[in-house]
Amino acid sequence: MKKINQPLYYPTRPTNNRINLISVFLKGLEEGSLVAYSADNDEFTTPLSPTELKQKLSRMDTIKNRTNPITGESLPDTVVEVKFDPASVIQFRIKEDWFFDKQRSVLDVRILGICPVREEYDNEGNLKGTRVDFWIYFPEARNVLAKYEVFNRVNDGQRLSYDDFFLKRFFSSYIIKASNVYDRYISPTYTGLDALLQSEEIENKIFEFEHDLWEY
Repeated sequence: MKKINQPLYYPTRPTNNRINLISVFLKGLEEGSLVAYSADNDEFTTPLSPTELKQKLSRMDTIKNRTNPITGESLPDTVVEVKFDPASVIQFRIKEDWFFDKQRSVLDVRILGICPVREEYDNEGNLKGTRVDFWIYFPEARNVLAKYEVFNRVNDGQRLSYDDFFLKRFFSSYIIKASNVYDRYISPTYTGLDALLQSEEIENKIFEFEHDLWEY
């Protein structure tokens, strides 16, 4: 995790009236002020019902080989609900729309959506990989994000909301997907260093496009 992005992850528990970003989303979803959209695509076309969202965030686990600590007698397997752990969210995917604003003659960007990415473990506690559960449509979430403060690394005494954090782009990221005819991510085609180089190439094309607009 890059240092500049740590205010999105911390605090893992409420501290000084501050909560992390995933907790903001969960509060908004619980209150009904936010809508979660299916992670099957990034078009925000399929809203998830509260029941569907709960099924995605929690899972049922079976505790086996239980014994009575006093008698040593074997106990039957027990099925327990493993609740969602906010600390398991280690990344966020952000969908953006880059465009040239002819009125102001600038290359601008708008955030369209945010998707939490969390680590997933098997029953033995081994890391299986990462998974995405839902998308949040950013324009719908701005009213909620504006209510919660995020740690201001520059000036701890100055109020900074999550809405300000994203609009002022106080975060670091890399490109994992660009609009393409196959609607696919970079990773299926490139891996490791090649994927990173492909990401930087897409970013350079954006900068070159902006530069060429002012070349005479």
